[in-house]
Amino acid sequence: MNAWVGDMVELVHNQIAEHKFILFRKAFMNSTLPQKAKAIGLLGFTTAPIVVDYFVLRSGRSLIDDTSVTYADIDAYFSHIDQWTDGLLIWFVALLIFYLVYLYKTEHVPAKERPFWAAALILGNIVAMPIFWYRYMWQTIEPSQTIPD
Repeated sequence: MNAWVGDMVELVHNQIAEHKFILFRKAFMNSTLPQKAKAIGLLGFTTAPIVVDYFVLRSGRSLIDDTSVTYADIDAYFSHIDQWTDGLLIWFVALLIFYLVYLYKTEHVPAKERPFWAAALILGNIVAMPIFWYRYMWQTIEPSQTIPD
């Protein structure tokens, strides 16, 4: 009985997460914001997990430097890391899905390069996403789509 309830809770959670992502993607792609503002917002969503990860991991440095650290402190730190890791994993998967959908729906990426970029985004996402963003989202914005001076 408990396994069935757990499966149902997980199914509902996944459906809600997928629905929120679809709503976010539709709102982001169809909004009236100028294209450069959208691109800068996406860059912020792309680089934020890297920055958050750096600060979370850096907070563990005090465990190494401090000689009065107890087992409970270390356990609490790793519990904290587990929570952040789960959140960052969901964030990266959402970004990966967004970039892959964009990759195959846009005309800016040549068809011959799409398999390369799909592999690069899947295997090297933390490095490839900002590069892909710059090449195919930032540089392809036409001057008429920018914020007026």
